[in-house]
Amino acid sequence: PISVRAGTHEYDMVGVHMKFGAQIALDNTLRNIKKFPTINLTSPWWNQTINTMFTYKTVQYWTTGDITTDYINGLFAMFMDNTLFEQYTGKTTEEMLDEVLDGKWTLEKVQEYTNGVYEDRNNNDARDEGDLVGWYFVDAHSHYGSLCNAMGYNFTEKSGSKYKLTLVTPENEYIYSQVNSFVHGGSVLPCSDNIGQLMNGNCMFSHNLLYSLGTLRSREADFSIIPMPKLVETDEYRTPCYDGIEVVGIVGTEPLDRYDLIGTFAEVYAAMGRKYVTEALFEVTLKSKYARNEGSYKCLDLIRANGYCDFAFCWTSVLNRIDYFAGEAAQFNKASLAVMAAEMTYSVDKMFDNLYMKLNSFEKEDKTHAE
Repeated sequence: PISVRAGTHEYDMVGVHMKFGAQIALDNTLRNIKKFPTINLTSPWWNQTINTMFTYKTVQYWTTGDITTDYINGLFAMFMDNTLFEQYTGKTTEEMLDEVLDGKWTLEKVQEYTNGVYEDRNNNDARDEGDLVGWYFVDAHSHYGSLCNAMGYNFTEKSGSKYKLTLVTPENEYIYSQVNSFVHGGSVLPCSDNIGQLMNGNCMFSHNLLYSLGTLRSREADFSIIPMPKLVETDEYRTPCYDGIEVVGIVGTEPLDRYDLIGTFAEVYAAMGRKYVTEALFEVTLKSKYARNEGSYKCLDLIRANGYCDFAFCWTSVLNRIDYFAGEAAQFNKASLAVMAAEMTYSVDKMFDNLYMKLNSFEKEDKTHAE
């Protein structure tokens, strides 16, 4: 990004964590990907959710997909200790996985299965890290927020050609109240390393990125991979993604006579990535090597198929990181989202207006970016 901002010709493309992408785009350093005739953004190797959320009218500066393995690794999922589940619920792992695949995996089910799961394993007469609980949470906003997002929490909703903020709505308040009550009650504890707790057999459930399977593969006891729970059975499963997944853009200093070459390279690289890299990662590594039962294989398909992010989530670096909003409210046990909003010392609405003003100017001055 430094050389890109300097206007040099050292790079044709640049990849950054999504959470930093918005600011770089608004620094007038990238080309509008939609203007590259040899890039077909509807191809299956490009991620359509990210494409949609990074697009404003006819302008798009970032995309991702099979050009990187980051997207798959950056999806949130849940991991279940099969032995503890069967011990405390009296059900088999296969019965549990069938429930998930039948669309019955809800927050209410989580509460039912984790209720009463506790043992003072470190023998210090305190309910703390190292004890056996139903669910260990990483004590970070992204992990609280990912559960809210999986439940259906939306930062924005589409209104005409724009998105409008929906940080505090009756629907979001209800989702938040359910999540907040769960994470601050029952058999749930915050910790610094929930995968470590799962590795040690100290929890029935935990959730983290699919990247964590690289660690869990060495766990001797069996575990299962399942999607994040939803709020009610009639909802679709939703897989939140990490704000650190890699997105790619095309450097704005590239001359017009290189458009076809750069576009063709990006398209072919992503297509070959799908054929030889990401499918191998998913089918061979995650499903064949890491997953330990047929139900987990099928759940991985569900997790991948339901990847989700939000317009404000993609553009969060110029919106004062509002992707932290619900997660921080839950992390610090705020009474409601309205309380959290009242404590904010900045105007997100004004930042949103500034974002649209900038994007509108880019669309009008598209000569600078793409023609």
